[in-house]
Amino acid sequence: MKHCCNKMNFFIKESKLAIGYNAKFREYFIDLKNTDGKQLICFCPWCGSALPESLLDLWFDILEKQHNIDDPLHDRDKIPDDYKTDTWWKALN
Repeated sequence: MKHCCNKMNFFIKESKLAIGYNAKFREYFIDLKNTDGKQLICFCPWCGSALPESLLDLWFDILEKQHNIDDPLHDRDKIPDDYKTDTWWKALN
């Protein structure tokens, strides 16, 4: 996947910083030190470009409304394969 700039591409690919990308939800984040937490970021720290909005809420909404999955975190085995990767939102475009 190509990100907003060469530096973002490099640092996500090389995992040299605590910055990451979750393709399933189209989220950019910074790992929080000494925790399992993540801080979502809205702008690229290098070029200042606005990053795409997270699709986490849309993912939950679609699974609930179209697939009758009220709690996907609990019912992981019911989640269609396309919703386990970025395939689901790429198909929306």
